[in-house]
Amino acid sequence: MPIFTGINRHTLDKQNRLFVPSKMREELGRDIVLFKPTNGDKCIYIYPQKVWEENQKDINNEPDGTLRTIMQRLYAQHSDKTEMAPQGRVTVNPEFVEYAGFVGEVIIVGAGQRIEIWNPDNYAEMMKRCEDITFDIRY
Repeated sequence: MPIFTGINRHTLDKQNRLFVPSKMREELGRDIVLFKPTNGDKCIYIYPQKVWEENQKDINNEPDGTLRTIMQRLYAQHSDKTEMAPQGRVTVNPEFVEYAGFVGEVIIVGAGQRIEIWNPDNYAEMMKRCEDITFDIRY
């Protein structure tokens, strides 16, 4: 499984195309899934197709019932399977651009098994909320 790290600034062009940094692009692969998070984060997640499929298996292994149905529905409705262009660009769905408030510059953050794309103001606000959260990191 890939592990994405680091932070980069790039620009979303007028066609909603985003250039993915080369070190992240290699780990992502060609087939990817963009996801509008259901946790309230005003950003977009990018998953490698293989990681996305594993996440879907976990959901499908939940016990039959309302929760599983809701999770399946939300994950399907909030996702967009796409391909990365050979030049390393990803076209972001206009609905996702609007949701995350992308205008020009964006912040690309490695977040473990996914990449997060943030509007710089939303990212700063989220990081401000995290300032008071403390925990021990185990190495």
